[in-house]
Amino acid sequence: MKHTIIFSLTLLVAALSAVAGPAGTIVTVTGTAEVYPAGGKAWKPARSGQKLFAKDNCRTGAESSLEIRWANGGIMRIGEKSCLTVSHRPDTSAISCAKVLSGRVWATMKKISGTGQQFSIESPTAVAGIRGTVFRMDVGADTGTDVVVYEGKVAVGPGTALPKAALEPDSSSRHEVKGPSEVEGPREVTLSEWVTIVAGQQIRVERSGVFKTWQFDQKKDSTDAWVKYNLERDAAMEKK
Repeated sequence: MKHTIIFSLTLLVAALSAVAGPAGTIVTVTGTAEVYPAGGKAWKPARSGQKLFAKDNCRTGAESSLEIRWANGGIMRIGEKSCLTVSHRPDTSAISCAKVLSGRVWATMKKISGTGQQFSIESPTAVAGIRGTVFRMDVGADTGTDVVVYEGKVAVGPGTALPKAALEPDSSSRHEVKGPSEVEGPREVTLSEWVTIVAGQQIRVERSGVFKTWQFDQKKDSTDAWVKYNLERDAAMEKK
């Protein structure tokens, strides 16, 4: 009986330790960035090396950015005037998630490719589920969401804040994409199912749930300061 109790307590301690495990670590801070810890009472300046846990909030000021290395090895950068909430399931060590409330984020998840681990980024209007890829998500003031894929592929589904009608199948406008050859655009229909887009493609999900996909202009896109910064940053990291 005594050994059983000890064993049970050991399992409990292990479980509590797992739950308390960090979801990721802040790598670099540029400009003004803050963290509102789960259960905290105020925003505090973000710092390099700081651990992030489930339900922590991060935000950046003007001309600022934040780089996070997730526990699964993936990298995410938060652009200026952006805000997100960390979500994490250390009990499985397989699924991590970030909820972007506003602004721009860049995700480089190449290191989780082939590991079986998953990662998703959610906005009020869309969820992007990925496994080993490079993409960005932009969330506008109206919560309209753009997902742009640079490498690999991304599965995009409806966010939790979409109107109920947008989450129900609509036989008159159902649009399922199983591969890059089946992406039609620009065709505006209701996002009621998961859509897969690949490198060179972009999807926009409006606040109403209506979405469209298309091949974006990569040359023009590369002139965007945020995109250029991330492409250069990724290239520098690969050389290390």
